Amino acid sequence: MKTNLMQVIAGTVGAGTVLILTKGGDYKWLFLAVFAVTSFIFGYFFYNNEKESD
Repeated sequence: MKTNLMQVIAGTVGAGTVLILTKGGDYKWLFLAVFAVTSFIFGYFFYNNEKESD
């Protein structure tokens, strides 16, 4: 279950990155930076939550 969820998260982040780079317009680098920070924060809290539950 954990592996499948990590694959879904990685796929979502990858798809979001491609979408931002292809359709972002004038502010695509700003959108990409905000998306990267948001993904990092989500990943950090998800990793800490998984580590505490083991």
